[in-house]
This record gives sequence, C-alpha cells and structure tokens, in this order.
Amino acid sequence: MCTFYYCQKWQILNLWPSAYWAYHLGSCAIGGNTSGSKRTIAIEISNIGFLKRIDDKLVTVYNDNDVYCDINQTQLCTKLASPYRGELYYATFTKQQYDSVLILLRYLTATYSIPRKFLSEDKRYITGDKNELINFRGIVSHVNYRSSRKWDIGPAFDWGKIIDGIL
Repeated sequence: MCTFYYCQKWQILNLWPSAYWAYHLGSCAIGGNTSGSKRTIAIEISNIGFLKRIDDKLVTVYNDNDVYCDINQTQLCTKLASPYRGELYYATFTKQQYDSVLILLRYLTATYSIPRKFLSEDKRYITGDKNELINFRGIVSHVNYRSSRKWDIGPAFDWGKIIDGIL
C-alpha cells in the first residue's frame, strides 16, 4: 500500500497513490519485507525518537551537541517508567500528530476495510510471532515486525489516545 508521512506541523503527506505499495518494513522484517510491505500500509510519524541524557540536557543520538531539550521540558520529552530497548528518554508526540493519526486511521480503515483492532498491550511493543503477524488484521507498528533498527512506535507513544479515538 501507499506511504503516508506525518510532519510535526500537523500535515499529512501522501507520498504516492494508494494503488501502489512501499517497501517500508526492511530486509529483516518478520515474514519478509516484500510480502509484509505488500499487505500493510506505511504510516511514518515524524519524531526524533530516543534521546540521550547529558547532565540536564537531552540530546539526539546523532550528536552530543544537538540539544533537543532540557530534562524538565516535559512537553518535549517523555521519561519512561523503565527503559525500552535500552533507552529511557524519548521525544514526545504532539496533540496535532495524534489528531492527524486518528483522521488518517479512520479514513484508511474505512476505505480498505481494515478492522479497528490492535495488538494487546503485552504484545504492542515487541517483535511478534510470524504466524500471528501474517494472520493479524488490524493496526500494528514497525516494532512488531523488527527487533532492530525500527523503534516506532514504542511506549513513548500513547496508544490509548488512538484506541479511544478510533473505537
């Protein structure tokens, strides 16, 4: 299926027509990149991801001088109760991003008859079982297909906002 990309400025960008599909899961994806990508819709949400703490600053993984925010700017960063994939701090998602995701998910689930179903919370942030993923019809994320190099969508994302808004 097509690829949709969310900017932090609330825009939804459709990168090409939905008559086509995108390689988006990667070569190490459970079930294979080609077959998995053909039966899923790629939605990319702009977010810097995990952050590294240096003193009272949170920096990006790209450069220790690239300060994302101060540790106390909780509107910009999320501290998890326990590390996810070894990391404790993540950039937050904006209200506008959640609102845009909901609009797009409502559209896509209606247009393509995708069940408004989610993995249970105990499976939401882990790489899934191949048979379960192949047979699951609903809404999942990259982390369910990849144990490495894909961090989205991890526990810094409030799935509850999406689930409550779409069900």
